[in-house]
Amino acid sequence: MAQGVKTYADLPDEVVEFLGDLPGFEFAGDYATRHGINDPQLVSNLVDAVVLGSVALADLPLALKNIGVSEDKAKAAASELALHRLLPVAGVVGDVAGQVSLWGGDVGAVKGETKVVLPQVTAEAFVSGFLAERKAQLPSDVLQKRLEFVLVSFVKGVRDQSEAAMMMSRPSKVGGLDMNEMEAMGLVSALADRLAFVKLSFGEEKGDKGDKGEKGLKGEGQSAAKPAVPPPLLPLLPLLPLQPLKPVPSPAPKPAPRVPPPTPAVPPHTPPNLGGGSAPRLAPPPKPVPKPIAGKVVDAPTDEDEQEAVGIASKKNIPPAGTGAILEPGQIAASVAQTVGLTFASPDLQKRFALAVDARVRDVRDAFETRALLEQPVEKGGLGVTGAKLANVVEALEKLVSRRQDALDLGASKDRKAFVAKEADERRQREITRRKDEDAALAKRYAEITGQADASVPSVGPDAMRAASVARMSASTVPSAPGRPRVEDVRFAQRLAGPVDELRVMTLADFRRLGKDPADAARKVRAKVALLEDQGYDQKIAAVKAWRESPVNRLYVTLSQEALATGKSITQVAEERRRSDPGLFTSEELAVIPKLNAELRF
Repeated sequence: MAQGVKTYADLPDEVVEFLGDLPGFEFAGDYATRHGINDPQLVSNLVDAVVLGSVALADLPLALKNIGVSEDKAKAAASELALHRLLPVAGVVGDVAGQVSLWGGDVGAVKGETKVVLPQVTAEAFVSGFLAERKAQLPSDVLQKRLEFVLVSFVKGVRDQSEAAMMMSRPSKVGGLDMNEMEAMGLVSALADRLAFVKLSFGEEKGDKGDKGEKGLKGEGQSAAKPAVPPPLLPLLPLLPLQPLKPVPSPAPKPAPRVPPPTPAVPPHTPPNLGGGSAPRLAPPPKPVPKPIAGKVVDAPTDEDEQEAVGIASKKNIPPAGTGAILEPGQIAASVAQTVGLTFASPDLQKRFALAVDARVRDVRDAFETRALLEQPVEKGGLGVTGAKLANVVEALEKLVSRRQDALDLGASKDRKAFVAKEADERRQREITRRKDEDAALAKRYAEITGQADASVPSVGPDAMRAASVARMSASTVPSAPGRPRVEDVRFAQRLAGPVDELRVMTLADFRRLGKDPADAARKVRAKVALLEDQGYDQKIAAVKAWRESPVNRLYVTLSQEALATGKSITQVAEERRRSDPGLFTSEELAVIPKLNAELRF
């Protein structure tokens, strides 16, 4: 029980009445006389202090000694006082019976005493009353319902105090309440303190069973003609029973119903209620049974065999059997309803089913979402299909969706192959036309160069004529004028323009072109790597690897290895090699490259 200092306003009315009743004052007077206490009011005040929490139950012997009870009789006196005045309100005080046992008292000594009986309350009603009393109102009804749900789960023991507070302090977008962590913990702590007065009812017991339960909780001298009216936050305290429960006679056993003999026919199944309609439900298809063939028994093909056959056919590019016209969503819905035996109470439900199938066929919903939609009640926008019927509907739907997708893939593959073949044929025709035009132009040029008429052109193929024309017009056969420079064809080396390839083929000359000095060039290399890193970490890794494979970096690595082998510094090695190759690294570049390599890591 949650303990703490309380006031009389915090106590249920029944507890306050019990503390101030006349038998209590009479007991206090007799108790004070027997134990040598000068004022009986001290006894009543001590009982109130224990109930309110200002004096701990375990400290009751010490408190009695302070008001005049001898030390050797303190525990016995505490046991007597607790049994007669605290045990009836144990739901507020705590484990009174357990404490009395520790003091050496006998709980059975007060057999026949009555106790305070408070009404029961459900967890939902308790939380609602608690929030109304504290005026805890959130901005929206959704958040308010979520708050009640979290507190009810705490009251029922589904979540502990820290879990409930953490749930309330989460953002509302992820199921929380956007509450401050301290406020959430304070609200849950206050609710936990109020649980000291609560006995929750987790079920509704009506009729004779409820009457018997209430009689068992009351003493023999307690009247049952005046039932207590349950206020919102005054539930039944979990008190120890002081009066034994009356035995409830067990009902006479009913004769067992006669079970009719089993019939070979398959019992009909009732279809799910799709809005009020009723129709006979088809039985699930029977399992394949072995069929005798030529005196032997073999197994009929199963679904696994069909899947294996489909897999082999797909590997060998064999179109599946029966893939003709592609089924439309409406046809699939009608086929599923006919196969499974679905009946609809109204056209609206049939249209709702067709829309659900259409969403699945167009991949708007997956199989799990479609199943959840079909399983929802009709009032919430679903179809109310449950049990084996739901499994059969989903299975039939997924088969038709898979078959439709296979047909679409097959048609797309055929269209793609036809398009590729058409493009190749057109490209081939354009090449033939281009060659014809080129051969005609070469023949005309041949005639102009040789001075022969078209009739005098040797009857050779177009390729031979083109070769002869090129041979006559090549630079090696045409004599150049004296003093005129020789002109050669400029051959352009194709290079990829991507940042990764640019880093991979970067030479020392390319590195120097990046900036006015080595530091500026290194900065631009780092910028290229950063640009690739924005596209993804894998791109950064590719960029760093490309830089390590670049000629400029490999040249630096070669100089480093030579310096290590000769025992010289890399600057000395570079100066020696620069005598034969003036374009080698400068001292500034040798200072920048190591820093750049140290930064380009992944």
